[in-house]
Amino acid sequence: MPSDSPDGDEFDRQLRALTGGAAGRARFAEPTAAQRARRARRRRDSRMARELREPVLMPGQARPLAARRTAAQRWSRSGVAGLLRRYQSWLLVILILAALVATSIGLSILSNH
Repeated sequence: MPSDSPDGDEFDRQLRALTGGAAGRARFAEPTAAQRARRARRRRDSRMARELREPVLMPGQARPLAARRTAAQRWSRSGVAGLLRRYQSWLLVILILAALVATSIGLSILSNH
């Protein structure tokens, strides 16, 4: 037997230390049910407060100036901007491929002359 392997007593002592709780405190702990309920209540209360902070407008009353959207905000929420955002990566790929094709055609034309 090699001399660097621990004997049976040492192995048993280390195993008892691990299973006996002497291994140390856990690095993270799951929240208790009370903590999860408190966090959910806090989220619900903050959402309710955010909704209550919105001004109540009478029929026909204009929104306050600070709440009116600018032209850039209206554009960003429009359907065209949504489509551009959705297909932006595909559009970029197509443009790069078109540039590569145009470059290769240009180089082939120049190499023939």
